[in-house]
Amino acid sequence: MTEPATQAPIRRHPFARWRRWLPRAAFESLLIVFSVVLALALTNWAEERRTAHRVAEMRGFLIQEIRTNRADLGSDYYIPHHQRLKNTFGQAGGRPGAIVTRRGAEPAIAALFSSGIHLMIPGDAVWSSISASDLFEHMDAQELFLLARVYRAQETLESTNRAGYENAVGLLDILTDENDAHRQMMRMTIFLEDLIQQETNLLRLYDQALAEMDPKAPPPAATRTDDGAAPKG
Repeated sequence: MTEPATQAPIRRHPFARWRRWLPRAAFESLLIVFSVVLALALTNWAEERRTAHRVAEMRGFLIQEIRTNRADLGSDYYIPHHQRLKNTFGQAGGRPGAIVTRRGAEPAIAALFSSGIHLMIPGDAVWSSISASDLFEHMDAQELFLLARVYRAQETLESTNRAGYENAVGLLDILTDENDAHRQMMRMTIFLEDLIQQETNLLRLYDQALAEMDPKAPPPAATRTDDGAAPKG
């Protein structure tokens, strides 16, 4: 009696196992990649939000700094005062062709030294802070150009102010030497005229910057810059 032949075991091709877990492996890989991409996107979004908040905050501080400087410069303490001083020096001989004596110059010198020149030092703390940070690259280019003009004009005004002290001190020479009186009086009158022009230009830049950066705010009050004010002192 013959024994039945044993059936040989069926061998599965190795690729059959791959076909069972390959879809799952691919899904899990895609899930990992998606998670990494999503995490990076969320991180970038959060960083952009933080940067946008910092830019908006600094922009608000800049508007306030410019508005404060504009209010100071637009007061009667500066431009109208300088107009009165210029008129006083002009009437005392600080103009071409005038004959200046010590007695004629004394009222203008007395007016200057009794009131002072009133030289403004505009604030720039916010601008200096932004300049030292990386926020510039996230701000509007047109606004940056306008702000650069504003703060450059402030630096020019400060340089002119420093010259004002030298001119004022030089007037003391008139009290001991009349030979240089006309030149000294002319020098002070020209300084005051240049100072007024720079202050008026800075006011215009302030108004332009505020209109560009904060258009919903009411416009600043008009500032008198004419020569009609009566001399004081």
